[in-house]
Amino acid sequence: MILPLSISWVFVTNGFGHVLETVITREYSPGLVTSLLYWAIIYLIIQCNILQRSISTSNFIISVLIGATVTILMMGHLFLRRMLRGRVKCEMEVKQ
Repeated sequence: MILPLSISWVFVTNGFGHVLETVITREYSPGLVTSLLYWAIIYLIIQCNILQRSISTSNFIISVLIGATVTILMMGHLFLRRMLRGRVKCEMEVKQ
């Protein structure tokens, strides 16, 4: 039960990145609409399962933590790649 719920939370927390990018750039961020669909899905999961006690609170919290951690690692990896790519370009320009 934890793995499928964690995967759902990866998409939900990833959606926050799309919303943030849209707010900062004031342009549509690809993935924004699909992230809203995942938020609707997670709402239904919470409404139907958590409130009826089909999913334990501890499993739910563990799933949220795993999903958020995976998203943070993915975003950190992308940020690091962009930062390193920019540094390599600067070094190449200095050498020329």
